[in-house]
Amino acid sequence: MIYAGGEYGIEHRPDLFEPDPVDWSFGESDEARAHESLLKQLIQVKKDGIVRDGVYWLPEAPEDTLLAAYERRSPQGSLTGLRLGVFHFG
Repeated sequence: MIYAGGEYGIEHRPDLFEPDPVDWSFGESDEARAHESLLKQLIQVKKDGIVRDGVYWLPEAPEDTLLAAYERRSPQGSLTGLRLGVFHFG
């Protein structure tokens, strides 16, 4: 959940029981613009079919190794894609 103004890095949290207008002028800093750009990229990633329609998980792996798995299925439930990434940090 991102509070109103959070996309600009505003750290103030609203009071749920009182009017709490957002000071949008903070959104003009370089840091705020970078934050907004990141959020726009994340929104695009969320809409991408590979993210929207698939399931990710992290299988158990040896120390210094990360396994990332992705599975995608058709609306009928048949497997349409399976990917495994192996990242070794040792």
